[in-house]
Amino acid sequence: MSPLSASCPALLCCHQNITYPGRPSQNLVKAVCDNYRALNLHVPEEQAVPHLPPWRIPSLDVTFTPITKDAPPILQKQAALETIASVSASIPEAHHIYVDGSVQAHGSSACAVYSTTMPHPAQEGWIGRRLPNSSASTFCELHGILDAVSLLVRRSLNGVVVCDSQSALHSLSSPTPSYGRVAQDILRHLALPHDASLAIAFVWTPSHIGLSGNETVDRLAKAACTLDWDGTHADPSLLCLRHTIYSAAHASTVHSRNAERANIVSKQHHDHFLQCRHE
Repeated sequence: MSPLSASCPALLCCHQNITYPGRPSQNLVKAVCDNYRALNLHVPEEQAVPHLPPWRIPSLDVTFTPITKDAPPILQKQAALETIASVSASIPEAHHIYVDGSVQAHGSSACAVYSTTMPHPAQEGWIGRRLPNSSASTFCELHGILDAVSLLVRRSLNGVVVCDSQSALHSLSSPTPSYGRVAQDILRHLALPHDASLAIAFVWTPSHIGLSGNETVDRLAKAACTLDWDGTHADPSLLCLRHTIYSAAHASTVHSRNAERANIVSKQHHDHFLQCRHE
């Protein structure tokens, strides 16, 4: 069991309905525990992430579109199309699969997979899946990649997976990925096509540049946030839970700062001041 999951219930029980007159530090701990309990979070037991042996780890074919996000959108789109075409030319009968993740303002999270070249990936050409609420965007993107890879492997198809998240693709090649369990799941799936002589490549493209597949899967990922989640397809990530706790802890501060911003003369000066680090 993780230190977090082991210690939080004990903390909540110890400080529930207890006040400490004249002991501000203990009252602060109680307030933190009260806030945590109000979030109604379930912290899962942390388990060791199984790693593939070194000789089974597949070499990843990842290509990043060679352009910056500062370039005009039309140039970004052209560069993305050329990159996808170049990578596809090196893979026989490559199917194109677009993936995306979405986290809505109210916390609902999901991922989606979309393809126009693969024969019937689903009844309407796409697959969507709800994820634990308040998941991080990279976590959602990685689950989209996992669904795309598993779909290609099940059907024994070559493919190019197109993603607009650099952090998700970097996580796959990192020795210490931020979301280790889902990253290892992807690598285990990739080890199968490597053994079966299948070819699966990944391409990063900038987001919101008018690329048809990316724009479509972006809308589908948002639509998937309205699906039901049965809690069986993805365990909540401890990093996502930590982000939720961090955001809740700073909610009152953010609220008060936004209230100040509404009454300040120069909103730009106020925003710049908040972004600067001060000793």
